[in-house]
Amino acid sequence: MRDNGIGLPEGEEEGIFEPFVRLHAVQTSGSGIGLALVPSIVEGHGWTIRAQRRAGNAGTDFVISTGKAETSAD
Repeated sequence: MRDNGIGLPEGEEEGIFEPFVRLHAVQTSGSGIGLALVPSIVEGHGWTIRAQRRAGNAGTDFVISTGKAETSAD
């Protein structure tokens, strides 16, 4: 999956999945709970997820591994 938002600060690839945590000083909409739910759902299926910064801080790629083949959907 791909997010074209404001991107992640360096070193915060894991922090993005923490509930109610804002990684930027820029005020954005949302409660901060959405991405916090994703790891539980993904892990419930026996999969893994990781966030990967894109060059130039131009958004984030979310890579889900199902154990069969790594999947990155646009």
